[in-house]
This record gives sequence, structure tokens and C-alpha cells, in this order.
Amino acid sequence: MAVFIQSRCLFSQHNSLVDLKVPASRNSGDALWSSLKSAGPKSYYSPRAVPLAAPWSLTLSPAERRCRAGARACAAEESKEVADRNSDQRDDSKQNWDVSSNCVTPVFRSPPIKSPSSDSVDDGRIQILFLSEGNICRSVYAEAIFSDLLRQHKLEDLVKCSSKAVRDYNEGESPDPRVVLVAEECGLQLPEGKVSVVFDCASDIVNADLVLVFDKFNASDVLKEVTIYETVDKTSRHTGKVRRMGEFCQTRSIEDIEDPLYGNMGGAEELELLHEVHDQIRDSCEGLVQTLLQIKTYSEGSESFRQGLRRSLGDMEALNWLVPPMLSRA
Repeated sequence: MAVFIQSRCLFSQHNSLVDLKVPASRNSGDALWSSLKSAGPKSYYSPRAVPLAAPWSLTLSPAERRCRAGARACAAEESKEVADRNSDQRDDSKQNWDVSSNCVTPVFRSPPIKSPSSDSVDDGRIQILFLSEGNICRSVYAEAIFSDLLRQHKLEDLVKCSSKAVRDYNEGESPDPRVVLVAEECGLQLPEGKVSVVFDCASDIVNADLVLVFDKFNASDVLKEVTIYETVDKTSRHTGKVRRMGEFCQTRSIEDIEDPLYGNMGGAEELELLHEVHDQIRDSCEGLVQTLLQIKTYSEGSESFRQGLRRSLGDMEALNWLVPPMLSRA
């Protein structure tokens, strides 16, 4: 029985394909099929035009042979172009070692610390800054109590104070209503029109002579930024300005003045905590005023009030704060 073979040839300058199909049915004694089978599958079916077995070529018409010859020439030309491109790329890689696209461009703080503001320099008074988490409770109490004590002890010409937040949770908000209520019960006048302002480390740490926080968490929020600035500028000495409020209390030992609004318990228990925090802050503010009066007395005629404050802060023990892992050393 004769074997009929159907062939299809597609040829273009971009792609070439010779799809040659062999019928599935055949006689076991067919010599042509046996010769194709012994030549291997790639000889009788290939996605590219490759030399076929001799018996197969005899069945092709002259036009099909020309088509196959063109397909082989196109495939050879494409293979040569690919080899040339790979060779050029290897040569370029040997000569061109630019790996900038694989590197991360470092970003630095610019500028890491701002210059002191002109009003702070011209004013001449030392500046004390109270920092709590949201600037709606503890730092507001401290600003109000300390401002009142400055007036009582006639230190307004030497010292000024303000308060800010280390987090932006309550930015632009007024003091909490419960804070206002307890202040009224204690006879404390809060700063008029006071709203929460966020601490700007790059400028505030330079302008302030003393930064007072209320717990280790506040200290961590401030010092993790200040220590980075000091890493960039080795001549700066700003971490010594940051102290805990309770360190200045002279009547009792206070480590941290906790946030009375943390957890939002509400009711009488929360008001009781607010009263307790108010008393702790008042005791600490009174101790701070006594420290300032001692510095004033000691520094008269020998050093400026600001120099005396720096000396006093330098004599204090290192602040105990929650060091971030990236700044801690094993």
C-alpha cells in the first residue's frame, strides 16, 4: 500500500515552520514507515526545518523542496544573528562594569539640625520644653503649673516654657475635657487657646535648653531622633538636654509620671488618676524651680544662667530610656 504524506510549509523573513505530518495508520510491512521510524522522531516531525531521511525527501515536490531549503536558510540566519548578539553582550559585559542600576542610592538628612531661631537668640531667656505623648494632658499641666511658678519666683525674665507632643495623634486638638475639669478643681489656669503641637526635633532640640519628658516612652521617641543627629554631627551635644520630669522632684522619688488617660477607663478612677498626676507634676515643677534658683545664685558673677544650667545638666546621671534596637550595642 502506498503511504500518502501531507505536508504544509510556512515561510517568511520573521518566522519559519515546516509542519510535516505522518498518518497514524500504517501497515506493519510498510518499508517507508520503518525507515522513518528508525531515523528517529526528529527526522520525520520537527518544528524547524532539518534534514530528513532520504525516503522522505523523495516524496516532496520540487516546490516543497525549495520551501524547505528556504526555511533552513532562514533558520540558520536567525541562529547566526542570535549568536552574534550574545557574543556582543559578552564583550560589553567584560568592558563595561557600570552596576549603578543595582545599587541603592543613600539618602541623608539635609540639614540634620537647624540653626537656632533668631527670636531665641535675641530673647536671652533659657527655654524649657515639656513633651508628652499627645500634648493634651501631662505637658499641658506642666506648662501651666511651671508658668505660674515662674511668675511667683520672679523668674520670667530668665526662663520661658512651652509644651508639645511627641506623637501626632491629637495634633490641633484642645486639652481633654477631663483634664480641664481636674484643672478647675485644682485651681489651675490652663494656657488660653492651647492646642496640641507636634515636636519638631530638627529645630526644637536646638532652640530648647532643657527638654523634659514624663516617661521612658517619651524619652525614646525624642532620643532616637536626637542620637541620630549627633551621629551625623559629632560636635553636637543635645542628648544631655533631655531629662525626665520626675528627676527634679525633691519631696519624693518619682521615676515616671504615667499617662492617666491611657486605656480610657473613665469614671471616678480616671479622675483620681488625673489628680494624682497633677500633684506629681506640681511637685516636680516646684523642684525644678528650686534647681533654677540654685543655679542662678551660684552663677551670679562667674557664669551666665545658661552656662550654669548646662553645667548642672552635665552633672546628672545618664538618662534611663528605652534604647531602640538599632542604637543598642551588644
